[in-house]
Amino acid sequence: MVIGDPFKFAIIIEVIKAWNPGDYKGFANGVLFFCVDGEIFPNFVVNATLGYELHNENFIDKLANPAVNAELYHMEKEKSFSEMYSITYPHYSSSAENDHRYNITPQEFSDKNCLVFAVSNGEQVRIIASGSTDISEVFLPINELNDIVSELKIFRQTTFD
Repeated sequence: MVIGDPFKFAIIIEVIKAWNPGDYKGFANGVLFFCVDGEIFPNFVVNATLGYELHNENFIDKLANPAVNAELYHMEKEKSFSEMYSITYPHYSSSAENDHRYNITPQEFSDKNCLVFAVSNGEQVRIIASGSTDISEVFLPINELNDIVSELKIFRQTTFD
């Protein structure tokens, strides 16, 4: 299932029955990708535990309520990505704690060094993703993101409940 517009922002999600012996309700192995400005993240197939990812309220809540920060929203994309990375994963010698408010990365992505961040200016959301050295970004109205979140919740409900 493709939720959203792959040339802007979309989530590609599907349970793969062959990867799930017996009843997969509540667990479900499958594929999960994000499309950001026509680029797919991660750029290879990962067996995602969809039941975990979609029931992890932090993931859907952060996607539904992106943190507002006008300064990060308006920065050049590499600088914005770098700043959100530093906020999320402060240097090990620092006494600062990890702050995940911009991090919308599914666990399966971060395990493969693919990171996705979101920041809002209050009216639009900027999604920035990196799976290697390239960084992709997209700007979209919050109502478009809300539509994607609503469809994702419907998928979760019809697949796992």
